[in-house]
Amino acid sequence: MMFLDMRTKLFLIFVFVLTSIMLSTNVVSAETASPVVLPLPNYANDRFYLTYGQYVKDRFIGYHLGDDIEARDATATVPVVSIADGTVRHKAWHNGYGGLIIIQHYIDGRPYQSLYGHVSLASSPLKVGSKVSKGQLIANLGADKSQETDGEHKHLHFEVYPGTSIRIQGYTQAASLIKNWTNPQDFFSTFGLNVRMRERQYTPNMDRERDRFGLNFWIPGNMGIEYIPQIDALNIFDLSGQGPARERAQFLIFNLQQADPTKVAGYNVETFATSTLESGAQTTATRLTKTPVAPIANQPTWRAATTWALAVTSPDGSRHYLVIANPKQSLGELENLVASFKFK
Repeated sequence: MMFLDMRTKLFLIFVFVLTSIMLSTNVVSAETASPVVLPLPNYANDRFYLTYGQYVKDRFIGYHLGDDIEARDATATVPVVSIADGTVRHKAWHNGYGGLIIIQHYIDGRPYQSLYGHVSLASSPLKVGSKVSKGQLIANLGADKSQETDGEHKHLHFEVYPGTSIRIQGYTQAASLIKNWTNPQDFFSTFGLNVRMRERQYTPNMDRERDRFGLNFWIPGNMGIEYIPQIDALNIFDLSGQGPARERAQFLIFNLQQADPTKVAGYNVETFATSTLESGAQTTATRLTKTPVAPIANQPTWRAATTWALAVTSPDGSRHYLVIANPKQSLGELENLVASFKFK
């Protein structure tokens, strides 16, 4: 009987060890099975300035066709790697990019081009026609505000798009053309990589048009933010999805002057409740119904639908905002966003 007990124990130990090995192998396989990798390890959370589909009006005008991944230390050496096996198709200096490298890939049988802008060509061991492997160094980021970046701050401009043609175009002025580029967020997610952005604060040292609104607040996870100059509004949008960021809007923050921002032209406005935030700001919850239903220029198509809105007045009464939610968002989610407002 003792022998049988010992044999049983040995068998159980064997099963435990074998299971542990199999689980360990599965973990390793999950991490290495993807045919693609990220060009920079901090990709997910360092896209806080410009992402795919955002509208820009500064040195360039139009919709951004890729993601910008920021280098938080402008003096550090930052290596950029190829996202997949491929062949170098283009390597040259270009206006607006500085150093630019384009690589042709065939991933799961489909052709893609990946583009890497603002890199130091002198640091690259590659030439046109060179074969590269997934994760192989292609170049370091160019020096901050140098010829290598064409005077831009230190960051990687990354694009990915289907096909075999070489496209050297960082922006488009036609919203209908954005779909010809692949949203990197969705591209990497498709191949099993986690690029979910964590919740972050809209702060003076990181975001565009920050002083114009006199606000700090928390941006929900996996969302980006842009300024829409045509309507003087901030757009908090879903990082996933094709097309312009404003069509993926989840919340719109309007910077208003009047004392009663609940009066919105073209809408039936039904007031539900008023309250005071912890900061002392006054809010009024309203339901906005568009009549007649029609698109509104420079705004997402859902603005023609019935939506929740919160009118917000700063504690000192000097600033007024109207915050409108995508119909997919609940009043509670809208209230959570507004509750995080800090007035400057």
